Amino acid sequence: MFVLSQMRRPPACAVRGFRHGALAVFALLAVLLFGSLPVAAQQGSQRIVAVVNDESITAYDVEQRIRLTLGPAAQMPNAEQLRRLSSQVLRGMIDERLQMQEAKRLGITVQPDELEDAVSRVERQNNLAPGKLAEAFKVSGLSMSSFEDQAKASIIWPKVVRRRAARLVNVAEDEVDDALEQLKENADKPSHLVSQIFLSVDSPQDETEIRGNIERLYEQLEAGTPFTVLAQQFSQDATAGSGGDAGWVQVGQMPPEVDEVLAKMPVGAVSRPIRSAEGYYIVALRNRREPRVTAAQDIKVSLNQIFLPISAGARPDEIASQRELAETISETVSGCADMDSVAKEMASSDSGAMGTFRLGELAADMRKIVSALEIGKPSQPFQVEGGLRVVMVCEREEPVANLPNRQEVTRILGEQKMELQSRRFLRDLRQSAFVDIRA
Repeated sequence: MFVLSQMRRPPACAVRGFRHGALAVFALLAVLLFGSLPVAAQQGSQRIVAVVNDESITAYDVEQRIRLTLGPAAQMPNAEQLRRLSSQVLRGMIDERLQMQEAKRLGITVQPDELEDAVSRVERQNNLAPGKLAEAFKVSGLSMSSFEDQAKASIIWPKVVRRRAARLVNVAEDEVDDALEQLKENADKPSHLVSQIFLSVDSPQDETEIRGNIERLYEQLEAGTPFTVLAQQFSQDATAGSGGDAGWVQVGQMPPEVDEVLAKMPVGAVSRPIRSAEGYYIVALRNRREPRVTAAQDIKVSLNQIFLPISAGARPDEIASQRELAETISETVSGCADMDSVAKEMASSDSGAMGTFRLGELAADMRKIVSALEIGKPSQPFQVEGGLRVVMVCEREEPVANLPNRQEVTRILGEQKMELQSRRFLRDLRQSAFVDIRA
């Protein structure tokens, strides 16, 4: 199988507004996929199976794309599997035609060096010498032009989306704040290493067909088709280009319906199709990572204090007076601003802000007191060398591992919005297109 992980495959969901005919079962494909053809079958492979506006797609085009999907060494699918795969591949190719036509209308092209880079990446991924991909395809009976068509669509469609969506995609600061807050709230929950296949449901009319498509993809997974292959060819989100690899995700980064399934899945399992608000997911759980337990000594605290000095020779009534004052402060002061005001009134150089410390840096007795304090609540007075002390925690920061920074969250949110625009643009193209799928 040729690795095509640099590809960003277009969606393969149902095409609205099509004039449908019953998709033919390409009987000749079973022979074409894994053996030589008689002359009559070769001629039949040029039969037009779909017309997209003014462009045609032949049975040969579909056969070549199936071979590119499965790879030359794949096990031959049975007739029913072949029919289903042919239908899905054809719909993906129809979307490609629509994407390329829109790019042509906008005057957007693929530069030669971009296509060369795509070819070079595939050569490196398959341990081929530079310039040897075409030769390898020829030996395997694969069409280089079919690969190039797929590569061009994957290169050009993001350009189209950026051109059309540049002024529509904006990530507000409060959106980033909300996302970061949600990540922090879920930081004490396990994270999951996930691969995914996603099919969008753009309208209620598409529900039945998309559900059928995702069920067929699940059946192909059960039959042994690699997850990465199906994700590359059919998934409808940005992870398709990497074979569905979504990386490590925390609770809240996936739809809640998917989070619920991931929490119960064993590592190594593949889910059945999951319906979310946007469409259908199939997820593979590659690994699970438990949250890092924050060590108490790593917690940072900003401290404020009131210090009431007691001289070594103080009389008992003087000590009692200072203790009574300390207890009054402990009972009446609320919040760090109030604590600062009291410190200024006392004009004590040892009262006021103490600074920020890790709990591990504090003496054991002090650490025990501070660990139990709520933010903005004063401690009970306690004896220290030279007097009495009342302390308050003004801020507490617990380190959280593996959280993306603000810049990364902004990038992720922007990509999600761009992906949404991509699906909307393609939906609009389908609705306005003339597509004739022929029996």
